[in-house]
Amino acid sequence: MRIESMVKMQANEKKKGYIYLYDDIGPDEYDFWNGTVIVSETSEKFIRDRLSELEGVSELEIHISSRGGYVSTGLAVYSQIKAFECPKKTAYIDGIAASIATVIAMAADEVVMNESGLMMIHNPWAQASGNAEQHRKLADDLDIMASAAVNAYLGHAKGKISEEKLRELMGKESWLTADRCMEYGLCDTIIDSPDSMMRMGADSAASCRMNRLEEQVARLSAEIAELQSGAENAQVPMMNTTELLNKFFESFGM
Repeated sequence: MRIESMVKMQANEKKKGYIYLYDDIGPDEYDFWNGTVIVSETSEKFIRDRLSELEGVSELEIHISSRGGYVSTGLAVYSQIKAFECPKKTAYIDGIAASIATVIAMAADEVVMNESGLMMIHNPWAQASGNAEQHRKLADDLDIMASAAVNAYLGHAKGKISEEKLRELMGKESWLTADRCMEYGLCDTIIDSPDSMMRMGADSAASCRMNRLEEQVARLSAEIAELQSGAENAQVPMMNTTELLNKFFESFGM
């Protein structure tokens, strides 16, 4: 693929961004055995940096396959996606979205599920130690966290479910099919065939790889420009940017 044709392709196609939440939602962890930080790809810091890379996209896809996790992290990710400026944001439930992962999905304009997909909603819970006053405070804090989740659900549902019914379902720790999610307004589109979901996933993965390649090309272009600037001062002949990038693509057989 020549660099000129790639530039034209970028100009003619809408740019799409991708976020994958394929793990428990939580912050970075610290490995005390070897003194290293285990970076979480579902933390608010990681998602913040990823969204920063995706500024200017015309569409954002959020793919979710998660059992849930930390409420504080999930609410932060929800807020980041909600505030991200983009004409269209779509959440895809790639299997199961449980607990706080379902709240993150509500930040999208549209939630898409496969007919075999599931959501699980419940009241937040926590483990604690301390005196009676501290336990009473934790109970109050959990009620506030539950209200934050309720607001997110109701905001997306747009009147399809009452707060009373929603809190009843959360109190029972309810597993919801795609049809039930659509009935309650937690899902907007159901993909009938698993094959269509697989094809969509393959297309998304291919587009994601292309986006990553484009990012690498942009970084390479900047590095080439810097090297050329240094070479001009040293009067060293160098190929122009297009020639170097074409050799880069040729090395991949493109």
